[in-house]
Amino acid sequence: MFFGTIGLMTPLDPIETRILFGMGGGETTHRQATATGARALAWPGSHQGIAPDETEAANEDEAARVLRIWAGFLERTQQSTRYNGVRRLAARARVRTSTVTTVAVFADDDLRALIVADAEARGTWRGARRATPVLPALDCLTIPETGIVTDGSDAALFGVTRHLRALLAEGGVRRIELRNLVRDGPVHAAILRDLGGRFRILARDQVRYRRLLGELGDAGSLHQNSAKTRQGLRRKQRKLADQFDGRLEFERIDQPEMTDAFIAAAAGISAQTYQAAIDVGIRDTGGMRAFARELAADRTFRGYLIRGGGRPIAYVAGDLECGTFQLWATSFLPDWGKYSPGIVLLNQVFDDLTAEGAHCFDFGHGEAAYKRLLSNTERTEVDLALYGPGAVAGAAHAIHRATTGLRDTARGIAAGSGRLDQLRRLWHEHLRRRG
Repeated sequence: MFFGTIGLMTPLDPIETRILFGMGGGETTHRQATATGARALAWPGSHQGIAPDETEAANEDEAARVLRIWAGFLERTQQSTRYNGVRRLAARARVRTSTVTTVAVFADDDLRALIVADAEARGTWRGARRATPVLPALDCLTIPETGIVTDGSDAALFGVTRHLRALLAEGGVRRIELRNLVRDGPVHAAILRDLGGRFRILARDQVRYRRLLGELGDAGSLHQNSAKTRQGLRRKQRKLADQFDGRLEFERIDQPEMTDAFIAAAAGISAQTYQAAIDVGIRDTGGMRAFARELAADRTFRGYLIRGGGRPIAYVAGDLECGTFQLWATSFLPDWGKYSPGIVLLNQVFDDLTAEGAHCFDFGHGEAAYKRLLSNTERTEVDLALYGPGAVAGAAHAIHRATTGLRDTARGIAAGSGRLDQLRRLWHEHLRRRG
């Protein structure tokens, strides 16, 4: 299900939540609408779970007007991503039909802020789910990276935190997870200030690696690396090409008619790696194919393949919007791992994106040796988990705190010994063999 909340503001009143979009899952829609004092609106063209006799959601003209304002706001602020764009969310909702997607929008006739989130009932924090089967599922709201967009005003930030506070305090949800907030940025600071004294909050820092793309030189994007790194990368590419008698091909996929074949090729590679065991990477499903086709039609999808002797051996998938390429997934066939086909392909991708006018390659959150090698800037981000009142939420918070504490301690010991990357590679190999 998909929600959107609209906040109307007068010169004397703070921004308030007024409208909640719904796409499927009417019960969840109405529960959150009630908690925030909002009126439910159906996503244009869909009344899934919201019958006209239950709500005023049949006013599709009003909903369509709001969506036009929403799209204009993202274009004006240059903050549109696959997580918060109107067309992207419609495509994403079709891919993830089992999850309710919620969006809160605060505006009068001009948008001030929006919140994009996924809503679902699930057990205790996923890292401890096997140890806690007796606890009932919690109604959770997960706000992904770029899921909160504001116009930068204090009023908009206050509207956002008041909306989240109402959801927790009035039982709209029991837990809210916020992913990849810029540490000490405006949104992070506002949440700690307005919600920290009232709700239990867990925070976890992580590093986000990016590569700022400069103008192409004689050596392409490789000129941004050190001389030693450039030499090593060229040597890897020559050795890889030698394995296929020089038949090394690079392919860019950005047209709707090309995406189905790309998804199949990428999924075939992922299936032979550790990614299959932990359900990440690209999977060949009807929803994923439809999602890629729609983004390609919107000119934001980018897929890349490297073929050796005509056979796909590595892929990169992501989207390009507002000058930033956001990496979804990348992988390569393990049999060719010693020739680093993934790194060879990524350097070709950097060149292609730079020539297209992109200014940043975002590797996403999480540690990896290849990210440290190829990035040239990083920033600290924080994930927050907010737990509402009640004994069940309190027990889930205690388990979450204990299990993450143990994991972070073990990770710190491994990093301190200099063996974290080695242990990660061994674990990936174990998953690959098992899966």
